Amino acid sequence: MVEDNKNNTLTWWEKTVEYAFVVENSKGLAIAPLDGRLEESFSDTVIKNGGKFSLIEFKRDKGCLGSERGKYDKYDIAEKELKDYSENCHYLIYGTDSKTDFLKAQGYFSGTEITIKEILKQGVCCQFFEEYLAILAEYKKRGGSGNGLSSVAFIINVENTAQILTLPEMMEAFPFLELDPAQDQDQVQDLVSAPAPAPGA
Repeated sequence: MVEDNKNNTLTWWEKTVEYAFVVENSKGLAIAPLDGRLEESFSDTVIKNGGKFSLIEFKRDKGCLGSERGKYDKYDIAEKELKDYSENCHYLIYGTDSKTDFLKAQGYFSGTEITIKEILKQGVCCQFFEEYLAILAEYKKRGGSGNGLSSVAFIINVENTAQILTLPEMMEAFPFLELDPAQDQDQVQDLVSAPAPAPGA
């Protein structure tokens, strides 16, 4: 991020938006920046807070949000199918010109504005999250050597120490934070019961 003195505005880069989010909100979170095939298939970052998971895509500014459509073979179908399921676990965060409240967010498919604090209070259980990722990956454009959940992710844990874990391992890394599975069973069943997209649809 740099300041344009001529126009008195802030200029962001995507990675500085991500870094600003981590710096401001890392306390108490498990944060897994994704790269390579995982980033292509899902988003930039997985966060875990209080036993719940969320997926975040970072953008330089609001004008860049539309670029997400190009990541899907049929975005309109994906949006219709996943809009409700994504509401509590998938978000877009971007930089603004504000020098105080400089990070803004919205629902990934819904476009509904949401605060960063609200995002940190939301999220879904592990089983729902895994099912959502599997369906989301089916809609994304194919690239590289496939979509594998076992790719490596970099973890920053609550003690600010680092570990290299696979995504499934990351989901199990903090068992003391997990919710009672029965608490989210209805949420999981809704997603599992949803029709999966046909191959190549």
